[in-house]
Amino acid sequence: DYFPLDVQVPFYGGAFTNTISNEAIMTIDTEMMVGPAHYPTMQERAAKVMRYREKRKRRRYDKQIRYESRKAYAELRPRVNGRFVKVPEAMASPSSPASPYDPSKLHLGWLR
Repeated sequence: DYFPLDVQVPFYGGAFTNTISNEAIMTIDTEMMVGPAHYPTMQERAAKVMRYREKRKRRRYDKQIRYESRKAYAELRPRVNGRFVKVPEAMASPSSPASPYDPSKLHLGWLR
């Protein structure tokens, strides 16, 4: 992952022409290669394959909740036809009945 900054790339062709040859491309590619390619050993490959198989076993395709706080907040927000809606200021006045949203029910003690 080291790229030298002083590599000089030769200029071939004009700005609007496609006259660069395959030889020039190979020259540029060869000059910009930093080191030899790394081919994993049999032990490294076996370890990578085993890690892949273990991760494949742990895959979960069922629905999972990642953030309990988001779920709790979503359950308390007002909805219409399953979509979240804003409560108008007139309806949110203290004289009207209390809305189901209550921040104290979120159980976010870990947040403080």
